[in-house]
Amino acid sequence: TGACLSMLLIDPALNGMIEAFSSPDYESFCDRITSEIMSQSLNDELLLWSMRRLMINNINLERGLTYLRRWFLDHVDDEDRLNKFLPFLSILSRYCHFNEYAFSYGSEEEKMIISLRATAQTPVCVALLGAYEPLAHHPRAKFFCSMVSCEDDDFKELIRTQINEPLEEEKIAQSIPSVSDIDDRVSQEVRSQYEENPYPRWKSVGATSVPEPVRELARGKKILIAGCGTGREAVEASMMYPYAHITAIDLSRRSLSYAVRKAKELERDNISFVHGDILQLDKLGMKFDMVISSGVLHHMEDPVAGWKKLIEVLMPNGMIKVALYSTIARDFVRNARDYIQKEKIPATARGIRDFRSRIMAAGDADFFRSRIAGINDFYSLSSCRDLFFHVQEHTFTLPQIENIIEGLGLRMTKFNVRQQETVVSFRKMFPDEADSQKLSCWHKYEQENPYTFASMYNIWMCRKDEFDRVDPAWIQQAIRT
Repeated sequence: TGACLSMLLIDPALNGMIEAFSSPDYESFCDRITSEIMSQSLNDELLLWSMRRLMINNINLERGLTYLRRWFLDHVDDEDRLNKFLPFLSILSRYCHFNEYAFSYGSEEEKMIISLRATAQTPVCVALLGAYEPLAHHPRAKFFCSMVSCEDDDFKELIRTQINEPLEEEKIAQSIPSVSDIDDRVSQEVRSQYEENPYPRWKSVGATSVPEPVRELARGKKILIAGCGTGREAVEASMMYPYAHITAIDLSRRSLSYAVRKAKELERDNISFVHGDILQLDKLGMKFDMVISSGVLHHMEDPVAGWKKLIEVLMPNGMIKVALYSTIARDFVRNARDYIQKEKIPATARGIRDFRSRIMAAGDADFFRSRIAGINDFYSLSSCRDLFFHVQEHTFTLPQIENIIEGLGLRMTKFNVRQQETVVSFRKMFPDEADSQKLSCWHKYEQENPYTFASMYNIWMCRKDEFDRVDPAWIQQAIRT
């Protein structure tokens, strides 16, 4: 994403549009934009490719896209003029749908949207409406689907992603088996959040190439993804270990339906998706050779209680991976949450858009804005909610985690650090190879480099008394990812 963003900013075909995007307000943008700039920029292949595939994590570019969306709304009656931009409008609509309509808009636009909602009859108007709100449950959604005879491939893709896929997911949600009720109060609150905003939305998977001998070692193994969300990690595990069986469990049926659809799309047939609570994993009636729970335990009322449940379903000589939030790295998140609470900003779509608008309106020199603006999760509604508005969150220091691991009778097998530059920097402070697997050393390093684990800590472990018997050969590839 970063490399593509850099290319966009220096693309000669976009120079005029990028300059217009820097306008301080919509009126200034309109003064700068010309038909020539529109024609040249909105047919630029790099821009179209980027918006089809990526989240553009740049405040100025986002602001510019909101200007463009408003410009199209202001000119909605001039369909002859807009029709030549149908491919871009369709891509913009899909982009806004993917970020769950994180872009802000004012009361004047809202009145025009109401009018457009009632009158949209052509592909260009449908695409523009879809840039402001979901289309799946529009009273004329079936009529919109009939427009796929339109020759524009991007409009056809818009109908598929905005109408066909959401309706398919609603059917899938009813068919997912449930192994337990969601009785715990905090679990119910977390489920409610992810029913409203499934997270994360994703389009593609990461690196999943594994040598065939390693795949063979995993034949017949059982892997549990505990808290699978929308299924990306489960699909990646399925691709890495096609001869293993993956069980993926989550609280949210809506998240699971997204996961099932994506798994089907990618032709993964070795995953079973199940609805249920980690606190009742025993009701699966299974034990697993590998248990993975990434970004989940810290959203439970008692993370250690959830951790114990993972151990209970672990096979002898099995391994567990957990990923947890860092207290040190998330100081800016705590500051944001304090600000949200002080300003009484609700965790609604309108409230999250309001919060984002306030951050974007701050000056470039504002530290808080500069820290947040570079985070991908700021640029979609569900991820922004997950980051700053979560109903339940704990954070940890590495000494705390070390004490928990010891107290649970576990032993760390690998402290996984993905960024090679971080490893190189750590070695300058701790040259001894053995220190790279000492949490006490990483804690000292993190105190000097507080944003090292802005994502999460990733830790592999096994039962302490099984350390010498664990066969990590088939797990090594997963540890490296």
